Amino acid sequence: MFVCKRLEELRKKFHYSSQDCAYLLKISRNKYEQIEAGKLPPSCAEVLRMAKIFSVTTDYLMGMDLTEDDADYCINDKEDDDFVVRLTRLMAYNNEDVNSIALVIQKSPASIYAWKSRRSNPDIKSVIKLAKHFGCSTDYLLGVTTQRQLQVVS
Repeated sequence: MFVCKRLEELRKKFHYSSQDCAYLLKISRNKYEQIEAGKLPPSCAEVLRMAKIFSVTTDYLMGMDLTEDDADYCINDKEDDDFVVRLTRLMAYNNEDVNSIALVIQKSPASIYAWKSRRSNPDIKSVIKLAKHFGCSTDYLLGVTTQRQLQVVS
């Protein structure tokens, strides 16, 4: 789940107002305040922009900090691999099909087919469930980094 407290802490650390963050994220101030208050989940695109704005990982924002032990399971990929490529690769590596993934994330197989054909994008909850299921970071899954582990943010 998205960790609103971390977003608020980062905003204060950078001395940004909620209006500043809304402007940087290209959303309304009202929407930003709802996200920070935990009343509205951000989209994947918004989480990616937040990570870039605050120089943190998407995993950090979503409370999925991996331990150093997880670094032993790095998968090196091409920098331009996107969500669809990585999801497909992880499914093949784990010998899973669309139906088994649909059960894991509690979505219809049609949703996964829509993602894989790039007709739609996954929601944040699905990305988090997939990352947990595959034991990887959301940064890796979304194509932010080429390795499954993430940097430790203090």
